[in-house]
Amino acid sequence: MLERSDALLYPFEGSFVLLIQSQEKGGPLITYELEGYKKGKKYQTVIWRSPAVNLNDVGLRSGEVIYYKPAKWPKADMMSYLSLFMGTGFSWGDVLVSDIAEDYEVTEIREEMYHNQPAYYLRLKPLKKGLYARLDTWLHRESFIPLERVYYTPSGEVLKKAVYSGFILQGGKATGFTVDMVDMVTETTSKAIVSAIREEKVPQSLFDPQNIHRIRVRGGR
Repeated sequence: MLERSDALLYPFEGSFVLLIQSQEKGGPLITYELEGYKKGKKYQTVIWRSPAVNLNDVGLRSGEVIYYKPAKWPKADMMSYLSLFMGTGFSWGDVLVSDIAEDYEVTEIREEMYHNQPAYYLRLKPLKKGLYARLDTWLHRESFIPLERVYYTPSGEVLKKAVYSGFILQGGKATGFTVDMVDMVTETTSKAIVSAIREEKVPQSLFDPQNIHRIRVRGGR
């Protein structure tokens, strides 16, 4: 069930465009535009398009390690999976397209209604260290599209909530969707707009930390 839901969002190998809008309580709205690449369940990369100050900065996940390199740093540093992405409500793990079925196992499942939609409720626990202590998710009962995810701290408190909407489907797979995230601790609201999801071959060099300083966005910037 989780595998089917994961496969709806992103292809096994391909690319996408990611727009993240974030606003802390009382603060300005900040927008980041990135492009993402994915190859299997192990390799994922995001690259900045804007704002200009971050151009050529790279976030990269290779296996269990996440690398981050601002343009002016001489080398890439390792980051925590749960570290917040540039102060938004999304973590690096959220932005770098986690395959939920790969990282979590189901401990409880039941049928229920989610805002008048037939849904499956699944309670999940992590299969490895460094992930969320608990994750609850609701999937549409017929399509398996994710409807909402709730993330918990080790003490059992709600850390943040993500609501999925705006799905554009072609051939049974998404070419675009939106995620609205609320961080309960920082009172930050963030929106991720994913578009131009394409199934295509991606060079392995995009996922090599040794090449991270040479990665460039589309268009040669």
